[in-house]
Amino acid sequence: RAVVEGSPRPLAHAPLPEAEGPPASEAGAVFHEGRQVAVEKVWRRDLRQGHTLLGPALVMEYSSTTWLPPGWRLDVDTWGSLHLTRT
Repeated sequence: RAVVEGSPRPLAHAPLPEAEGPPASEAGAVFHEGRQVAVEKVWRRDLRQGHTLLGPALVMEYSSTTWLPPGWRLDVDTWGSLHLTRT
């Protein structure tokens, strides 16, 4: 066994810039609960601190898609985390 101890390196992560207007988006459609629903499609790379989306919406990125159902809200925080809450 080996044990190594030391101070962690500081994180060098800059906060996202603040939103200046709504994010770029395009219209789309998904099937939800057996029917076609119009959605707003947004690329995650276009989201900034303070952006808010109301469902139905899709947040797309290279490795995943976040579905925001009707009746839900998405808020982007300082670090780019997506906070989803039921409205």
